[in-house]
Amino acid sequence: MLRIGKTTRAATAWYVSYRAGNMTVMHVLRSRELAIEVACRFFDLGRHDALEVGPMLGPREENVLDHSAIQQIHETWPTSKTGTHLENGDTLR
Repeated sequence: MLRIGKTTRAATAWYVSYRAGNMTVMHVLRSRELAIEVACRFFDLGRHDALEVGPMLGPREENVLDHSAIQQIHETWPTSKTGTHLENGDTLR
């Protein structure tokens, strides 16, 4: 649980998904910010076919970022020379 002021709310996992051939690949991450960072790194790797970021639970309306929204974020995202570490220890490079 995250404690924000006097309000307590459960932490929500977020996903990043993209098409790879005729499959959809999904990575589940612990926060929206981390999911956006991973999506931006996927852009760096050229994996942006049908890229999407969204919450695993809760309302999808106004919470799902599609390819164009992620591309806009990516254009202003600071580049990193190190890989982004995923939840299971994999690294994006």
